[in-house]
Amino acid sequence: TLHHVASGSFTKIPQPTGTSYLGNWNYDFLVGANGVEFYYWARTGGSDQAAFYDIFKWSAATASSTRISAGGARAIYPKTDGQSVVWLQSPTDTAAGTASTLMSLPVGGGTASAVTSSASESFWLRDGVLGWREIGSTGNSLKAHALGQTSVVSRLNSALLYGAGAGQLVFGEQGKTYSWDAATRNRQLRIDASPNQVDRKSTRLNS
Repeated sequence: TLHHVASGSFTKIPQPTGTSYLGNWNYDFLVGANGVEFYYWARTGGSDQAAFYDIFKWSAATASSTRISAGGARAIYPKTDGQSVVWLQSPTDTAAGTASTLMSLPVGGGTASAVTSSASESFWLRDGVLGWREIGSTGNSLKAHALGQTSVVSRLNSALLYGAGAGQLVFGEQGKTYSWDAATRNRQLRIDASPNQVDRKSTRLNS
């Protein structure tokens, strides 16, 4: 349900025809020139571990939903920053916790492309900075894509991804909190401690 604060009105976003389950977490939205655009995921076929899921966009301008993923896979957990929408995609028989393909699609439409085929469920997208945890054969790392380039942010297997915003990626290493700047590709120590709480929308850290 969409609540319009100024008018106090409510708009119900209906379940798309042909879907049997709506993802009830890890959805995202933006408010742009056309009003609210809400990105979510829903089951479009199969059942249990063999279920298919797709990414949908509901637009307040048309009051309707459009499927934006290609179908035939498990496409889940969309995120958007107003420029792109990204999501995880994997075959339906993929075990939980294994690597997925991180897909990206311009908000204005076009063709979806794969950012990496080795992403974990830990990824962020804000203000043109996409960060994710990469699963490798010899260990994990943190990577970022911004300004047309992909960079390794941390090579530590234990590094934690906290969030992104304002051209920065925020992450933790060995009990300390760092930021990585997309423009300079440099990292900076921010807090000589690790947070005990992360505000998922603003990337505010509390310790």
